[in-house]
Amino acid sequence: MKKFFSNKTNIILSAVLIAILTGLLFLIGSFFEKPKIYAVDYSKLTEQEIKAWAENEGITGENLKISYQYDESVEKGKPVSQKPKDGEEIKDILSIVISQGPDPTLAVEVPAIDGMTKETIATWFQRNHFPDVTYEYVLDKDHPKDTVLALNVSGSVKRETPILVTLSAGDNAENVKITVPDFSTYSKTNITAWGESNQVNIKYVYVFSDTIAEGSVIDQGTRAGADISPGGTITVTISSGKAVELEDLYNMTASEAKAWADKNNITLNFINYYSNEVAEGRVISTSPKAHTLVSSGSTVRAYLSIGKDPAEDMVKVDDQHVGVTEAAFLEYIDSLGLKVQKQSYAYYSSQIDKDHIFYYDDGEFKKGATISYALSAGPFNLDLKEIEGKTRSEVSNYMYTINNLNGHLSITYTEEKSTDKADGTVYGCTQTTGAPYYEVACKVAVNESSSSDKTYWIDFDPNGGSGTMARVTFKAGSSYKLPECTFTAPAGKVFDKWDEGAAGESVTVNSNRRMIAQWKDKGSTKTYWVAFDPNGGSGTMATVTVEAGSSYKLPECTFTPPAGKVFDKWDEGKAGESVTVNSNRRMIAQWKDKGSTNTYWVAFDPNGGSGTMATVTVEAGSSYKLPNCTFTPPAGKVFDRWDEGAAGESVTVNSNRRMIAQWKDAAPTPTPTPTPTPTAATTYWIDFDANGGSGTMARVTVNAGSSYKLPACTFTAPAGKEFDKWDEGYPGESVTINGNRRMIAQWKSKAVSTSYLPALEVLDNVEGSSFETKRTNLQNSTFLSPFTNVSYVSSASQNYSAGTIISVSVYGNTSYDAGSYPVDTPIVITISSGYSN
Repeated sequence: MKKFFSNKTNIILSAVLIAILTGLLFLIGSFFEKPKIYAVDYSKLTEQEIKAWAENEGITGENLKISYQYDESVEKGKPVSQKPKDGEEIKDILSIVISQGPDPTLAVEVPAIDGMTKETIATWFQRNHFPDVTYEYVLDKDHPKDTVLALNVSGSVKRETPILVTLSAGDNAENVKITVPDFSTYSKTNITAWGESNQVNIKYVYVFSDTIAEGSVIDQGTRAGADISPGGTITVTISSGKAVELEDLYNMTASEAKAWADKNNITLNFINYYSNEVAEGRVISTSPKAHTLVSSGSTVRAYLSIGKDPAEDMVKVDDQHVGVTEAAFLEYIDSLGLKVQKQSYAYYSSQIDKDHIFYYDDGEFKKGATISYALSAGPFNLDLKEIEGKTRSEVSNYMYTINNLNGHLSITYTEEKSTDKADGTVYGCTQTTGAPYYEVACKVAVNESSSSDKTYWIDFDPNGGSGTMARVTFKAGSSYKLPECTFTAPAGKVFDKWDEGAAGESVTVNSNRRMIAQWKDKGSTKTYWVAFDPNGGSGTMATVTVEAGSSYKLPECTFTPPAGKVFDKWDEGKAGESVTVNSNRRMIAQWKDKGSTNTYWVAFDPNGGSGTMATVTVEAGSSYKLPNCTFTPPAGKVFDRWDEGAAGESVTVNSNRRMIAQWKDAAPTPTPTPTPTPTAATTYWIDFDANGGSGTMARVTVNAGSSYKLPACTFTAPAGKEFDKWDEGYPGESVTINGNRRMIAQWKSKAVSTSYLPALEVLDNVEGSSFETKRTNLQNSTFLSPFTNVSYVSSASQNYSAGTIISVSVYGNTSYDAGSYPVDTPIVITISSGYSN
């Protein structure tokens, strides 16, 4: 009889079977699961030990990234930093930065040797990381033993320069003989120390050797056991290790060149460079040159092409065409590939014929740029009928127009009481000087009026410049601070002062006044270009032209950063800082990891004093205020300043820094002279400084010693800025007033507004089948509408149908987190255009 299992039994058996299968799958997954690897503290390991550790853990190839940098505090060959940190899991790449020791190319000012001994000069060279210092002794009866007599260098010297210090051996070494030891077991440091202690000069010669280890002695010139006199010289030959012939890396890709370097134990330091001959991403040349013998383990500079130099598109407009005909000038500009914009007005000139070139923009410009020019109207001829009988306001407007066009007209007024002429009428004009600088004296009618209500105006005369400055009106007898000049200067000129004083000086207003701009020669009109290098980022930034010797404020970076990076600074400073432009310059963008903050240390050197001051850590690019010195000064000395500034001054920290205490002689304590107690002021004033903003805030008077609550700022902020605080505190905070004070407005950049950006799957659900429909829907979507930097690109795809979103990238990264982003965030949406064979 056939027997069947019950349903209950089937259910039990099925459950048991599922449990067994689940356990097997778990065991199989555990067996094949890749074990996690955790970083350790590599700071005490050498580079070779780190590589051996990584290889043992299976971290090879591109998963181990080793880079190099000079470092003032970390021993050569030891790690400066690591990522991930000690104890963190290595998920993808182990990144190690290895110290190359102090930068040998750094130039240091060598001190004067007067009064120095061997101990003091040796300490100085050691502290300043000079690796190649040799000491020689000469007999000298006029100076004590170990007195420094001479150096072979002076001024600013690179650390890698060979230094020869000549010392006095005194006058008692004539018959002294020294036995030369066997140097074969000595290190270079020990040989140098022996030579110094025995007053014997050691000269080192370096040769390559395939058999003798790097740094070992090959030959010592004077044999072991021989005698030598103090002041003599021994030549010691040192092995530079195995020689590697530097291959010609020209036109190799960076990865090809690096593969050769890794194989031959050479470190390549890639430097980006423009090239019109070598394609982007390929090697232009090396330093040393190809086929040079270099030591195994040494560093070679490789210049890597980043494409053609944008400066090739620049052309120079010279300054030799003033006074030529308009047709000749236009032909010249057209030959340079530039465009022109003619000014709608012409300038008066007694030297340049009518309709000939009066001025134009000169300097360096990018091809296709537009420059402006203006023509001459010929000489200005004064007609007093244009003045007589008009109101003073009408005459002022007439003179203002004439002077704006280089007419050189000046009018002085004498007020005359009148009952038959309207108040302000100009009459009785006489010309006192002729062309080209016309001066006219006129009377102006004044009717009776209350002096207490009298007001006067101040106009501004460009005196050959261009532009406008608004008239200002004041009550009679008031004080007026002369403003900065906002006129455009005549060609080749810059503003000097007003005819009645420099900008910022005050004048008392008791009549209508005209302030006439005074110009001076600009000096050099030479210009240079400033270009911008994305250094691995993407996009373009326009090259700018800057006047030679002028200060140029570094702009914000608008390049798209490399994946996982954000902009840190330019190689010559942070955005907003100023640099002086005395040559063509290329600003290279410096990137840092997202969310990371680079820091540097600031240490303190007692320079002959005693005690300690703690090393501090400062965020890269930040401002650090130099502290008071707490070292104990040398005998008879007091602290003067740090070598980079006085205590309380601020320095910008863009590298590890060592502040060296500077001492001065302690002054004798004078007998104090009784000082009469001054009579305390009963009140003080507080003024307010707009600091680049505009508008006015009235002076306030406060009782001496009282507490004053800082007010809200009513100045108009500079463009792109908003008020932050006063230099002495925030509005609403109180300050004690014990002297006249000036509160200076502090501005900050306007906060960038943000908006929420959803995850990719939300964007992908936007309705629409065709590319244009989807693009329209995306542009009209509520979540994208606040963003101002959204772009759409199409791409062929065999995995996505036409109109389907392939990817959305934020800052060039397709793996972004949903959340709030600045509205100017670069967002690129890639949409499939379908697939075609």
